[in-house]
Amino acid sequence: MDVAFPWPCRIVKCVPKLEGLRHEPFVNIDGEPFARPTLNGFWTVEMEVHARGLDQQRALSGFVTAMSGHATCTLPIPSTWRALDGAGRRYSGLYGARSPQGFASPPFNGFTLISAARRRDSFIDIQKRPQARIQFGDHISLGDRLHKVVGAAELDGNPDRVRLSLMPNLRAAYPAGTVVVVDQLRLTVQMQTGDPVDPGRGLFKGTALRLVETF
Repeated sequence: MDVAFPWPCRIVKCVPKLEGLRHEPFVNIDGEPFARPTLNGFWTVEMEVHARGLDQQRALSGFVTAMSGHATCTLPIPSTWRALDGAGRRYSGLYGARSPQGFASPPFNGFTLISAARRRDSFIDIQKRPQARIQFGDHISLGDRLHKVVGAAELDGNPDRVRLSLMPNLRAAYPAGTVVVVDQLRLTVQMQTGDPVDPGRGLFKGTALRLVETF
């Protein structure tokens, strides 16, 4: 069962962490053995959500209960680490899907795949608008999956064509022209733990959630 995020409840904390990286043996040029992580793993998310008023509190309580039954949710991932738009400025749209309008509106289309990307690839090649930029350390979404940019390099000396190295590897194949989403980050998750919402009196209530990427 898919459960919608309980808008307009407010996300006050959202910390994605890449876990479960397996290690493989590696020997350096001096013959010294090491173990290095392979590019796989899964995301966990520590999240705090606040609700104001009875309607939001009921919606948040229902969300926590529904998610406890192994339901899935396409979770909005807010972030203030913003890509640069086509004018070279911090993207100023409804970044991070902090509202239902922001999450439902068309994403910024300034970054697209130059060529098809295959499942398990650790990089993508993108075409970008002049002055737009995705930087080392930014997050992106392809489909309903989250990725971290761990490298960026120009292709053939063209500043508007860039190869991005990603962690984790791609979860699916994507055709050329697919929009690389920077302003409505999202991730498909299930809930591991969630604090119940206090049904007593009070204008503001909240819950702490731990969620894990699901496949």
